[in-house]
Amino acid sequence: MLVLQVLKNRKVPYVVHAQYSESRPYQGGHLSRVHLGGSFMGFTFEELCEMGTGEYEVAALDPHDFRNTGTEPEFQSAWEAKHAQFEFILFGYQVGSYTSLEVLAFAQDTLEARRAGEA
Repeated sequence: MLVLQVLKNRKVPYVVHAQYSESRPYQGGHLSRVHLGGSFMGFTFEELCEMGTGEYEVAALDPHDFRNTGTEPEFQSAWEAKHAQFEFILFGYQVGSYTSLEVLAFAQDTLEARRAGEA
């Protein structure tokens, strides 16, 4: 099963959160952020964006393709980078890859980065 969350900035997709898990027991899965120029499970960034947010019963085109994440955008501040990572952590929580305590701990780190940027 392929689970996607397409996040947009000014109506232009800039990141796809993706999770893939085998339907067979004990096969595991992969979780990734995919940016322009990247791919995941053999699907290009553009193909993932076209699919849109949702769950898909598809087989991986390339089960070894989970590290080609593309070019991450440049962030204006450390807080923006932390916030983008926090969005990914929340997605991971939704698909069962992170616990609520991990989300809360990362939320605290994100808030501290925000406060440091305001100082």
